Amino acid sequence: MDMILNWLQVGAGWILPFVILISLTVFIHELGHFLVAKYFGVRVEVFSIGIGKKIWKRKWGETEYALSLLPIGGYVKMFGDVMGEDIDPAQKQFSFVHKPVLQRIAVVLAGPLMNLLFAIVLFIFIAMGGEDQKAPIIGDIADSSEAYALGFRSGDMVVSVSKDANSLENVKTWNELQRFLNGSIGQEVLFKLKRLDQSEQTVKMIPQEMPDHGLLSLSKTMGSVPGFTNLASGPVIGIKANNSWAYQMGLRTGDFITKVNGKDVKYWRQVQDQMLHTEVPYQLEVLRTDIAADKFEKVQLDINVKPTGADFLSLGIEKGELYLARVMPGTPAEQAGLMAGDRLLELQGQTITNWEIIQNTVKNYKKEDSGLHFKVLREGEVKSLTIIPVMTSTTSSQGLREDRYTIGIIPWLSPSVPEMTTIQYGFSVAALQRGIERTWEVTAMTVLSIKKLFSAEISPKNISGIISIGQVASETFKIGWGQFFSMMSVISINLFILNLLPIPVLDGGHMVFYTIELVKGSPLSLRKIELAQRFGIVVLMSLMVFALFNDFSRVFGH
Repeated sequence: MDMILNWLQVGAGWILPFVILISLTVFIHELGHFLVAKYFGVRVEVFSIGIGKKIWKRKWGETEYALSLLPIGGYVKMFGDVMGEDIDPAQKQFSFVHKPVLQRIAVVLAGPLMNLLFAIVLFIFIAMGGEDQKAPIIGDIADSSEAYALGFRSGDMVVSVSKDANSLENVKTWNELQRFLNGSIGQEVLFKLKRLDQSEQTVKMIPQEMPDHGLLSLSKTMGSVPGFTNLASGPVIGIKANNSWAYQMGLRTGDFITKVNGKDVKYWRQVQDQMLHTEVPYQLEVLRTDIAADKFEKVQLDINVKPTGADFLSLGIEKGELYLARVMPGTPAEQAGLMAGDRLLELQGQTITNWEIIQNTVKNYKKEDSGLHFKVLREGEVKSLTIIPVMTSTTSSQGLREDRYTIGIIPWLSPSVPEMTTIQYGFSVAALQRGIERTWEVTAMTVLSIKKLFSAEISPKNISGIISIGQVASETFKIGWGQFFSMMSVISINLFILNLLPIPVLDGGHMVFYTIELVKGSPLSLRKIELAQRFGIVVLMSLMVFALFNDFSRVFGH
């Protein structure tokens, strides 16, 4: 009973944001059809937001305006929009089907185009008010990387870049920096950096052409050097020994440090900096996870010891990424004897310094190999294990589906989102440019995602329905109007693209019919159109059912 009440409460929380989002985007779409139809002299009989039983209606002029019960759609009912309908010759001038084919194409196309224009307007207003973008702050730079050798350090802020010392270009966002590097491949770039200690440094880099592994990246390559990134590890810790200072003070492997002496931390490097430069005694606040019980708890610990040197090794603390949080049942790792809590030491005779080494080694395993040889630390003892990976069909967090070797382990790894900065464009041409730019980016990524769905590069499990839309609408509504309008822009662009798909009953299907009519000089037969529309209804209903199935799987699945 409590579970049912909880779901009812959650559902009520996203109804209002969902209704606002869907109703407004649908209204804009139908308004496009309505305005262009009226412009060409078509009589519009009904303009309804929502579908089903009408709960409010009023007639102005020749049009009845209505709100219907279910706010998940809408429609414009035009006079004479059904082929084969008997129409008084005197009224044909107001009939949709009796308008020239180019005018009918314009009426149909107006709905999707209004959604695109609406997205541009929303993105412009977001840019004017202030838009959160990735800050030009460098993430975790590995000591062994080329980026480190060039002089880049974790947490550096890129102030400006230039191809010569006399024309420094200020950098406000990571995207601006990346675009500059993409256009500078093979050329020397001068970086002006601000370190964590506020000192300024100058570093040179010659960007190389490297693969861009982003699932929805519009380009397959980018300008960079190995190790240069804006990604950083979260503050999840590993405790190497039970007799260490850290264990005795109450810290445990997997603890996520959220505050150091009351100051929020998001990254591992911040934890190091805060603990090294805070006078004892001080307080740590950690989020502790009980994986077996699927529970979290906040724990506060009083700390009276400082690290000696520039790291935590003297305290027995290190990054948690090489400690196993879970070993999946029935997998090669479990069969070989790996256990949750094990600290990974060596793989194939080489010292493991980061999780990426394990990922790449397992991923590149060959069937003819004799297995992977691990050394792990467990309760102070070093154990040797041999694991034979198995080929598995996996889906990444981005929705990318691939067949690759896996062994079935999950580390205490917590990648954090890049640092953000708010850019305010104000009432300017730059805001207009940013609105168009963001609309283009979202449109291109949406088209690319549809393409990857058809090519099976993205799992169909990523197709979402009204429940997922409602959840995201609710979350963005809580965050603020900027995020909510951004979400509305994305939905509006999706309506623009999806309605142009050549599926009968959608605007794109009607465009196909009218284009055929334009080419052959006469419309398709009523019988062919009816068959095509029945097929379109089946396709749409199947997609809706599948999307709802995915929604319920996400909500009620583990």
